[in-house]
Parts: sequence; C-alpha cells; structure tokens
Amino acid sequence: MNAEVRRPWFHFISCGGSDTGSCLRTRYVRESLSEKGFATSFFEPLPSMPLKGDFALSTLSYALSTLLLNSRIGSWDYLFINKAYPNALIPALVTKIRGGRVILDIDDADSGFHSGVMSGVVELCQMPLPHIADYLCTHSETIGSELRRKFPEKPVLFLGQGVNPKLLAETPGAAGIRREYCGDAEIVVLYTAHMNVASEFPLILDIFSKASSDTNAVLLAPGGGPRLHEFRSLARASGLGSRVVMPGSFSREQLAAYNHAADVCLVYYPDSHANRARVSMKVREHLAAGRITVCNRVGDLASMAGMAVQGGDSISEMAETLASVIRGISDIKSSRPVINGCSGLNVSGKAALPPDMAQADRAAELFGWSSIVADFLRQLGKHENRILPGT
Repeated sequence: MNAEVRRPWFHFISCGGSDTGSCLRTRYVRESLSEKGFATSFFEPLPSMPLKGDFALSTLSYALSTLLLNSRIGSWDYLFINKAYPNALIPALVTKIRGGRVILDIDDADSGFHSGVMSGVVELCQMPLPHIADYLCTHSETIGSELRRKFPEKPVLFLGQGVNPKLLAETPGAAGIRREYCGDAEIVVLYTAHMNVASEFPLILDIFSKASSDTNAVLLAPGGGPRLHEFRSLARASGLGSRVVMPGSFSREQLAAYNHAADVCLVYYPDSHANRARVSMKVREHLAAGRITVCNRVGDLASMAGMAVQGGDSISEMAETLASVIRGISDIKSSRPVINGCSGLNVSGKAALPPDMAQADRAAELFGWSSIVADFLRQLGKHENRILPGT
C-alpha cells in the first residue's frame, strides 16, 4: 500500500495592509490551497496607516511571530510573501535557515505608483527579497518579463488573478444598499477600490461627471484606505453633491451586494508603466457577478474584450462610452413591462438590472481560483521534480 503523501505547509504574509487588494489576493490563494487540503497559516496584517506606519509595526510583529511560531510547532515548508517589502525580510531569512522555500509574489510595479524620490525609495526597499526568494511569481506577463531579465537565475511562476464566484452570487442585500445610498437614482454606476496611491478615483470622478451630466445617475464608490478622506473632499468639491456616494470600507461579504446594487461598473487605468503591469481583480469581480462593466484597454484590461464594454484610453473617450451605456440602460428600463419582479425591475424602474448569468458563468470558469492555483502548483511541482497534490 502506498503511503499517503504529506501535503506541504504554506505560510502566508501580505506586506501590504489588510485593506489592500494585494492582501485580498493573498487571502484568496491561501483559501484555495486550504480547500485543496494543504496546511496553511497567515499572519494577519494591520490596516494601512498614514506615513506607512503599518510597515514599521508589521516588521516587528512578523519577526516576533515567526520566531515564536517556528520555535513552538516547527517551520512551514513554503513561505508565500506578497510584495517585496522589508517587513517580510526576517521571516524569509528564518524560513531559509530552517530549510523552507520562499515564494515571492510580485503583483504590481509598485514604484510606478509614486514619483520622484519616493519612487526610488520604494524600488530600493524592494531590492533584497527577490534575491532571497527561491521562486518569484506574478499574475502579469509584463512583470514576469522584467523579473526574468533582472533575475535570470530565479524560476518565475505564473499565478493568475482570480475571483471567488461564491462571494459574488446575487444577494437580497443589494436592494438595501441601493435604497440606502442611492435613493431614487435611476442608474447606479459602481466604482470599488482601495483608496490608496494606486486608486484612480479622481479620474473616475471626472469620467462620471462628463458622462452623466443630464441623467439621474449616482456614482457609488465604496472602499476604505489612507486616501479616503482626501477623495471625499475631492468629491464634495466636484459640485456633484449627492450624486457621488462614498460609504467607506466594506467586507468581502458585502462585495456581492455592492455589485448587484449597480447597473454598470466602471474600471479605468490611465496609460502608465504601473498600469500596463497591473492585473485587475475588480474587473473580474464585476464580470463574475454578471454586471455590465465598462473599462478601457490599458494593460490587462485589453484582455476583457468580448466580456466588458471597452472605451478608448482618454478621459473623453471613456466618458462617451459610459454615457452611451447609461443611455442604453435607461432605455431598457423605460421600455420594460411595469410588472413587479419582471427581470428584476420594479414598477418605478429604480431597481438594478438583473445579472447576465451566461457572462457570470464564463468569468467564473476563466477566473476561478481553484484552477488558477492548481496550475500554479503544477509549475511549482515541476521545478521541484514532484507532483504536488491538488493539481
């Protein structure tokens, strides 16, 4: 009888704060591995703080937690680190000393979201970890090419960007969110984001303003982060008044409700190196929820052709595309039968359009974490000359 193969233990660290997309990505990868029967653990990160205070505090907490955990119950087989910041440096060194492997997940060209001296500081901070890691991985072909050029001796694995379709199913909570935040608006445009240095909220606000000037539309922009207060001030100064609603942070459990409260979802990246290397979780969430989604074509967004409604890369082109979609939705609502419950519309036409389930199923198949992580495990096993379970 063959002995059962021991499944490796994966430990996870998110160098970014608990309210960031990178941390959410790390949680999803961990959950998928847990579902496949692997032992997993996770150092719970702090929320993002002003002046990067979370990085300083997490450097200490991650170091102490690593030493305590390793001395108490032994060392993990793989340390999975998202982002190459030095708050994970000591855990990486301890892992190497104990004979484990370090997997470094590079999910953004972070220095590109800053300018001047700060860009150089970020790049400098991210130099040590790639040299320590046994494996580099990314969801971006652009980043992958850069990593192979800079670190030719390191295996570069591909770990795509995914969604959890179970979290995006239609939910009764959507009606309450729409009623609470959007009142009598006919059209609700959704922009979800972590309101940090990578957020394009000012440009989204400009696009919405130009696209909706003569409509009964509301921009619903939930999400927390260190720039939330700054962006709320910007929204107040825009003159759009109650047509821009920013509820603040929301939980993963509320993700589906916000998506299904909307008629159309908006994603926009201006053309820059950082955005050409970016791979959007948000656009995948919107599509997997079956929502009408408007985006442009920079970087990974270009691959959404056939699923999303795509506009040009300028603000004016995106505004024209969004305006056209808003008019189309308004026409659909005004022409529907006034039978309560028909296609999800009530007699006033103020409810959200129903989800496109064919689109949702296609997105779930393309972007589901289970298949993405299975492919990642196959790549990892190939480099280690073994077949890992869960592939």
